[in-house]
Amino acid sequence: PDVTIEQLLTMTSGIEHVQNYYRQEVSDLQGSSNWRPVDVVGLVILDFVSPGTYSYSNTNTFLLGLIAEHKGGQKLNELYKSELLDPLDLVALLLPEDAAPPNTARPHDDRSEWGGTGFGDISEASYHADWYQATGKTSWAAAGMITTPENVARWAYELFSEQGSGISPTARTSLMSSFVGPLVEIGPEKQQYGYHSTKRTFSLSGRSITAYGHPGSGGGFVSDVHYSPELDMSVALLINSHSD
Repeated sequence: PDVTIEQLLTMTSGIEHVQNYYRQEVSDLQGSSNWRPVDVVGLVILDFVSPGTYSYSNTNTFLLGLIAEHKGGQKLNELYKSELLDPLDLVALLLPEDAAPPNTARPHDDRSEWGGTGFGDISEASYHADWYQATGKTSWAAAGMITTPENVARWAYELFSEQGSGISPTARTSLMSSFVGPLVEIGPEKQQYGYHSTKRTFSLSGRSITAYGHPGSGGGFVSDVHYSPELDMSVALLINSHSD
């Protein structure tokens, strides 16, 4: 009860992740018709540790989603749409509260880990009739959105750029001031972690470039997004495989 929203945002809450997605309890929840986001939090079996140390855990994001629903009085997908997406003419869906469009890219990986053989569409190896709805129940606020690279890049620009209108100037100042901790292991490079966002620097044609964004992977997909204030440009990359 003493964990703060800031600690949830910065992954320093001490609240652990759901361990082993092959557990029967996880599979049962993915197939349940009575799914509730809070049920996923109940799947955490690792002990709570004292807050203060960075440890990436999707449970933090689930709790943030539950807080948003409680304070906003609406389902999270409806809040996303009314508060963030519609004002910017962006389109994105949130599983499992929204259904995946029929042309959604299929997830690819080594199917032997999912009950099949060889590299290919891992959803075909799953016993779940609807892969997106099933996996969406254990990803939800943490990784359950379906959209296009254009929408992701637009959102990053509207969120991080001083010219953006995704959030208020006061909220953006708070966001951009949150990258104060040490470099942590997330994605391909060590980065600083702020309010559910990352900050890193890299060299581009001899220039030092700052990039704000967030990497992600799992369930047959990889995503990455960066916004550079020096270039005033955002780039998004979505891949329907998380295999090396």
